[in-house]
Amino acid sequence: MILKNSFANRLDDNKERKTSIKKLKYKLITIFISIFVLISISMLISYHYIYKAELKLDLFYQTDFKEVIVAYEITNLLENTQSNIRQLLIEYTMPQKNKLNATKKQIIKNKESIEKNMLIWKNIMKKDFDNSFDSKERSEEFEQIKLLSKLELGLEQYFISINKLIKDLNENNIKNAHALLNENLEPNFRQYFALIKSVKNNSKIEVSDNIKFIIYQMKKSISLGTIFLFSAFLITIFLGYYFTRAIIAKLTNYIKEIQAAKIKMTHMARHDMLTNLPNRLFFDEELRRVVYKSKRHNKIFALLILDLDKFKSINDRYGHGTGDAVLKIAAERQKKVLRAEDIVARVGGDEFILILTEIKEPRDAGLVAQHLLEAFNKPYIVDNQQIKSSISIGIANYPISATTPEDLIKSADVALYQAKNCGRNNYIFFSNEIGAQHQAKLEMETYLCDAIEKNQFYLVYLPLYSTNNKKIKGVEALIRWEHPKLGLVLPNIFIPIAEMRGLMVAIGDWIISTACDEFKKISGNFNDTFQLFLNISPFQLNNAFPDKLKKILEKYEIKSQQVELEINETAIMTSLIGSEDILNRLQHMGINVAIDDFGTGYSSLSRLESLPIRTLKIDRSFIKNIISNKDNAIIVSSILALAKKLNIDVVAEGVETEQEFLFLQENGCPNVQGHYLSKPVIANELIQCIHDKNK
Repeated sequence: MILKNSFANRLDDNKERKTSIKKLKYKLITIFISIFVLISISMLISYHYIYKAELKLDLFYQTDFKEVIVAYEITNLLENTQSNIRQLLIEYTMPQKNKLNATKKQIIKNKESIEKNMLIWKNIMKKDFDNSFDSKERSEEFEQIKLLSKLELGLEQYFISINKLIKDLNENNIKNAHALLNENLEPNFRQYFALIKSVKNNSKIEVSDNIKFIIYQMKKSISLGTIFLFSAFLITIFLGYYFTRAIIAKLTNYIKEIQAAKIKMTHMARHDMLTNLPNRLFFDEELRRVVYKSKRHNKIFALLILDLDKFKSINDRYGHGTGDAVLKIAAERQKKVLRAEDIVARVGGDEFILILTEIKEPRDAGLVAQHLLEAFNKPYIVDNQQIKSSISIGIANYPISATTPEDLIKSADVALYQAKNCGRNNYIFFSNEIGAQHQAKLEMETYLCDAIEKNQFYLVYLPLYSTNNKKIKGVEALIRWEHPKLGLVLPNIFIPIAEMRGLMVAIGDWIISTACDEFKKISGNFNDTFQLFLNISPFQLNNAFPDKLKKILEKYEIKSQQVELEINETAIMTSLIGSEDILNRLQHMGINVAIDDFGTGYSSLSRLESLPIRTLKIDRSFIKNIISNKDNAIIVSSILALAKKLNIDVVAEGVETEQEFLFLQENGCPNVQGHYLSKPVIANELIQCIHDKNK
């Protein structure tokens, strides 16, 4: 908006100057026609070149400059749209529908803005084509129009693909959505981004050529004027001198303004408009230069990637205007910490890259990172509001971490990812170990996407025993992943990855269906009180979950009273806030809910009373060493007393010894699980295990 206003003001100023020049020019022509025909002819020739330059100048301000601005606007909108698509995939897996709808609306808004700017761009190019008289120039303009039409068709297909991705997400087809993103949208984004860049570069070249032409025409006009002045000096010593000096002054100002516009345009192309920091283009050039210089002189330097923690929540809560103000303050804070010879650039929404040149030791980068952390721990003051946002930093040292610009950025990005995983508000140096862990995680994510189709998952069942008679009352279904390359992968390793990648709903559905199928095959050997315990991720608890579970139970003819869902305590106290209606619907269906790993979260008594909870499962960390650890014994006794008052059933997890079992039995714990009584067994061995224990 600021750029557009500045551009409009510049057009108004130029109109006034052109009007002033025309008045002086017409007066001068009138005087010279009355003196000599030769002088009149010279004046007409001079006027021809000046007028042609003025037309080109007017066209430059009305079309070329606008064309560059529109091209930059479309580029930014396309980048923002692709970022929103990636964010949409992440948000879809989270139970925060307001953010999901906001992202969808932003994508639609970006599409409308792109279409509007494309129409403006086409009109500008058509006007350029209509105003072109040179055949070569018309041919070039025609090629530009064809290229823009190709881009317009491509963008239509691109948004059709986006609509299909949103449809897949709405239909819960996560795998297709990821495939569409990786195999269609990402390649097309790069293709159309490159195409826009090509058209944009052609526009910039055209602007540069126009500037050169205008300068040439101005110089030519001045030369002709000088010849005229020399020939008519004696006759027009007074009038000619006065009017010509005024014209030359105006034309000189025009040339200076054109040169200033060129400098400003170059600055705009290499700097971020919001923070005035170097952008990615400028930074990439500087990084290559620093790498070359460091390699030549055997110097070391550090590359830091800095990211504002939870910046999106600032935009969502306070608005994008406040978010922009925070980014400006963030840029100023970084410049205050860094030296004059260091480089800082903004390369993304809330991402900055820094180069610390010619440091003495690699650890010096850590000192700078610590100063940055301290600077960003201070609240931002925007419109009399205090806003807090820490930062995370990933550090790569040249040549220890990497020796090429691309590998340095990649290494710092991996370190940044690790810093965020370690709780944010810290910095981490890249190391080979971190790189290997990151690569292994990426590899595991790839394998995990195909695990269901390749039938690599299987279930084991951990029996639940009554402390009264040591008989089995039910079984808990536990998932295992047997990968041909990775071997046996336990849930605590792959479940967090599945939740992050949006795969947990599909895996959770597989667990429920498979467990019910296997439970049905063995349930005929027991009475209706025998129970099946299923672990549920908070990502599964959407509005469709109760009906989905009901259909599965009906398919396998399992009574709802035989099923109990286990949800982690931390999840049920945080992620499930606002989902009480789902739990109540499950309760009305006759399905019980248990809090798993109880004692490790931050449950409150009021929260427990407000939720339809039937069972508390005491975490194994409290059962371990319960005989020797008085604190654990007190905690377990307190939980048992609390559950009794609330009329809630209790299961103690991780019972490994007879002493632990006897302690729990004596203190009134009704149910236990653990290797002391039985290890998890596969479905084929479950019937025999139950018969042996329940003799």
